[in-house]
Amino acid sequence: MVYVRDASLGFLIYFKDILTSTKSTGTAEIRSLLTSKKTRQFRVLELGAGCGIVGIALAQLVKCHMVLTDLDDAQDILQRNIDAARPAAGSSLRRQVLDWGTTFERTTETKYDFVLVSDCIYNPDSSIHLVETLRQLVDHSANALILVGYKRRHENDAIFFKRMADTGFEVVESHEIPLPHISTEYDVSAPRLELFLYRLPTTES
Repeated sequence: MVYVRDASLGFLIYFKDILTSTKSTGTAEIRSLLTSKKTRQFRVLELGAGCGIVGIALAQLVKCHMVLTDLDDAQDILQRNIDAARPAAGSSLRRQVLDWGTTFERTTETKYDFVLVSDCIYNPDSSIHLVETLRQLVDHSANALILVGYKRRHENDAIFFKRMADTGFEVVESHEIPLPHISTEYDVSAPRLELFLYRLPTTES
């Protein structure tokens, strides 16, 4: 049995809204990114992809080169889902092992336009390594935009956001998506996906 996090469903709702709605309030930057006509293939990286639902969904909606990354024990399910996927014409999907605690390998293939981070900040220890990996990525992909989405769990979630701010990342846009929810007497309030679009400003000499 594969567990799909609520946040993944929220990302799918968000992508659909961005690509089908005419409303632009709070979403102009990401709408421009996802609908732009680039002369080269749009390159996307997902960190902590899990079973790959978010990245695969985007590759089915937008023509892109998608790389799904996670630890070694997630590679089998990632490959099975890649094999079952039906990406958009011109899209490609591949998987890669990536441990946030190690140095990101810099090659020509690591110059990305967009980085996805879905529900990966609940562990304060690993979130520190996640921020460092993001910093290494934008060192080589200076104009990359990073979309972080999560379902709020506890106070330790704030460690990631403080670390991002301390590293110099700036929030370009933020948004909230109500998640599918069945109300019970123990869980009345509908959970929400909180989304933050980040960029690391370049320093001009």
